[in-house]
Amino acid sequence: MTSGAARTGLVLLAMGGPGSVAEIRDYLHRLFQDPMLIRLPGGQLFRRPLASYVSRRRAAIVAERYQQIGGGSPLLAETSRLRDLVAARLDAPVAIGMRYSAPFADDAVAALRKAGISRAVAIPLYPQFSTSTSGSSLADAARAVGGAFALAGVTDHHVHPGYLAAMASRIEEAVGSLQSRNMGHILFTAHSIPVSLTRKGDPYVAQVKATVEGVTAILRSKGIELPSSLAFQSRVRFGTWHGPDVADVVSELAANGTRRLVVAPVSFVSENLETRYDLDIELREICCDEGYVEFQRAGTLSDSPLYAGALAELARAAAVKSWGEW
Repeated sequence: MTSGAARTGLVLLAMGGPGSVAEIRDYLHRLFQDPMLIRLPGGQLFRRPLASYVSRRRAAIVAERYQQIGGGSPLLAETSRLRDLVAARLDAPVAIGMRYSAPFADDAVAALRKAGISRAVAIPLYPQFSTSTSGSSLADAARAVGGAFALAGVTDHHVHPGYLAAMASRIEEAVGSLQSRNMGHILFTAHSIPVSLTRKGDPYVAQVKATVEGVTAILRSKGIELPSSLAFQSRVRFGTWHGPDVADVVSELAANGTRRLVVAPVSFVSENLETRYDLDIELREICCDEGYVEFQRAGTLSDSPLYAGALAELARAAAVKSWGEW
């Protein structure tokens, strides 16, 4: 419980996504404007004009992909559902702050101030920390808060027991949907990042691997011992990005006899373009061409009570660490 006049809130931070095709160009422009997310050639001097050029050129391609998943990103609806689950567990105000689409961090701060909070915990909905995602979102949240109230940030939760259990549960459901486990394989996927970030000490790739190890241990304890591997997805063209790429891995697995695939995206907690298009459409088509007879994709966590409970635990722990109480 919170003592005295102090009242604690929570802000859930996420990347965001265009709600409609009409919002795509502005969304891409904001995304390419962020130097923490994408390193463009030419430095800051050329970032604005280059971001305008790239977003204009990419808008039509991205729009076609969003059209195939319903015309807009499901991320806000997914995150709103998760927010409601977490708020019920905390009995406290919970706001959403997206990085590149509304509601922005400024909107989240305004909502929490209106709710009368005097301090807040910020949790990026990226289980594994990268300066390009969690780092950027936390910095943006701190900017938006200014001196309005005290803010404590949670950097990652890649091995939190509740998160690992939630992921394992989703994979168990997907494995259970297979007609047979014969010639089956679990392919863990995570969004790729530039190799240059890892060379500078970014812990993302190491944390992804730790997540996979933790989830695999839970699956084995449940008697699910399918072979598994890790691949990276959704690379951007600029620079050198971490691999192996998912397309290369599924081709290699097929050549070695795999015919049933369970895809488990560990870096996405909500449905988005990378799950609904990159995996459900693009990767599924590749698997069909490679001769797979079954393709199951593990669901994300926006409606997971286990994950909502994990986020509530993280929020309380961060508040106690910073202020001695929730």
